[in-house]
Amino acid sequence: GGMISGRLLFPVSQEAHPEISSKSTRTITRKTSKSRELSRQLDSVVSLPPSGDQQQQLTSALRSMIEVDPGKVLELVSNVRDYHDREELTRDAAKEWISQSPAEALHWLEAQSAGSLRSTASYSMFYGAINSSPSLAGRIFEHLTPGNRSHAITPLISKWAKIDRARSTSSARLGGVSPE
Repeated sequence: GGMISGRLLFPVSQEAHPEISSKSTRTITRKTSKSRELSRQLDSVVSLPPSGDQQQQLTSALRSMIEVDPGKVLELVSNVRDYHDREELTRDAAKEWISQSPAEALHWLEAQSAGSLRSTASYSMFYGAINSSPSLAGRIFEHLTPGNRSHAITPLISKWAKIDRARSTSSARLGGVSPE
């Protein structure tokens, strides 16, 4: 796994992310053409003068884009005026992106300045990653707001404790040789 930045506390190993290598190329190709088509629709909706109708179209276009290109959704979500719609889109896109492309999502998150977008996205990414990759969740933890950290610390510690228990059990079974 490549490091994004040298200051990170939690290295992410490739085996922690089986989902990176297991995505089928067929799905990716199909998603690419769908992504281009949805991107064109989105760009035309974004450029319309803001109105109730434009906002409805934008929200539904972004919603259909979540699984295809969650990064694009997060890029454009600030154009959504309704707070609840904006928060929901941000949460869903962030959670989807961290499971689809963890390195890319983390890189984006690190580039965000403090604010509600970063706060909502980091919280959703954290909970999106906690079960599949506690080490990734640990890296996202650094970007949580202090309030969100206080909620996230308990699940993070309990995940790490489970991993440590599993590791010590498996190395004991192998006569003290830890698996590489």
